[in-house]
Amino acid sequence: MGRLLDLLSAKFIGLLEAIMVLMMLGMLILVGVNVFLRIGANSGIDFAEEIPRFMFIWLTFCGAVVAMKQNTHINVSMFVHMVGRPVQKLFYGITQVLVLVCGVYITYGTVMLHDIIYQNASPVLQISTLWVYGVTYIAGPALTLIAVANLIRLALDRVTDQELAEKHDDDPEELAARELEKVGRELAAEEEALRAKSEGPARAGEQK
Repeated sequence: MGRLLDLLSAKFIGLLEAIMVLMMLGMLILVGVNVFLRIGANSGIDFAEEIPRFMFIWLTFCGAVVAMKQNTHINVSMFVHMVGRPVQKLFYGITQVLVLVCGVYITYGTVMLHDIIYQNASPVLQISTLWVYGVTYIAGPALTLIAVANLIRLALDRVTDQELAEKHDDDPEELAARELEKVGRELAAEEEALRAKSEGPARAGEQK
């Protein structure tokens, strides 16, 4: 059962990532074409201004779900790294509860506003705005389920130290430290080469 849920979760996240790619490509193409027409032909496509805004909304909410699942949201973890595991678990639990509340609120708000959203039409294409804001029917329940699953894992003590401290391989502080260390090594090597080069003639003169 656990493997089936993991498989379904992976497929769902993969679908959201594919949607995000399509949204980004669509935004790039439509905005690029519209800019080209504005500059080159002094004209434009009306829906090319409206659709990218709608795509950006889908990109944002789908990205929020994917980042929540992969634990890659932007975070400030300096204080978390200074405390012990019990306090880290407490902070992690509070975070998941807050996400759970937000997910439930998003879902509840979408349901309550469903009729209004459905009846409203977009200015240019005149399509129902449910096609735009209906993405919250996906994001709200998904965030809620992910938060519930994380709370269950926390209760069963199956949350890893990396998740608790939210420390990633591409952490900006670590990347900056590695880059500084690399630059330091390169400068030291260059200084050593210059020193060896300057000492060479001196040693040759002494041998003469």
